[in-house]
Amino acid sequence: MPYCLSNLVSSQKAAFTLAEILITLGIIGIVAAMTIPTLIVKYEKKQTVTKLQKMYSILNQAYLFAKADGGDNILLNNINGNFDMDSETAHKNVADFMENYFLPHLKVAKNCGISSDKGCFGEAHNSPSNDMNMATYKYNVILQDGSSISAVYNSSKCDENGCMAGGSILFWLDINGTAKPNMAGKDYFLVKITPDSGNIEFYNASAGNMDERTALLEDCNNSGWRRSCAALIKYDGWKISDDYDW
Repeated sequence: MPYCLSNLVSSQKAAFTLAEILITLGIIGIVAAMTIPTLIVKYEKKQTVTKLQKMYSILNQAYLFAKADGGDNILLNNINGNFDMDSETAHKNVADFMENYFLPHLKVAKNCGISSDKGCFGEAHNSPSNDMNMATYKYNVILQDGSSISAVYNSSKCDENGCMAGGSILFWLDINGTAKPNMAGKDYFLVKITPDSGNIEFYNASAGNMDERTALLEDCNNSGWRRSCAALIKYDGWKISDDYDW
């Protein structure tokens, strides 16, 4: 009997009290609250970079095949003309380029063509104060991996008489399709194809008097369109750096 009592006393001394358990759980909760959001952000950034890099590779491969089919002048055949990006001529030329050269080399799940169907390209907002339907009157396609492309003619040489020949085609990319957040710089990025380009490149802001990275960062973090965010990610070695406005 004394032996049993001794064991009972020993086991009682080894047990945690309710207060000790609650304190431990509280500490675990505080640590989790501090670390889990950081881990989630790191995971989101990693997923974004992985999807963006994959899409960049797919588009470049499709462009190489397109040029093999139609020659290096396929863009000149499709984007030269005296028209602005919302004209019927511009829409026809972008549609011809997509359907005759580009889409045959992509795995397409749904082709909406020139439309404003939000089911093909989500309503994106580029900054908290700038909401818009980015699908409007662009050539919209959903790929089999769930990503979306919205193609449009672009020219920077426009006036009251229209736009001069020699513009470019812009691809707005949504790496997760219509799923949220539909925000530029997070799941929504810009690609530019010019007639003399050997391959597809992310939109790159003009550096001016700044060095290249400073210009990319400025355009990504502070412009409403956040056009150069993908170029910044690529410039930084395919990663989202700490000064990136996430």
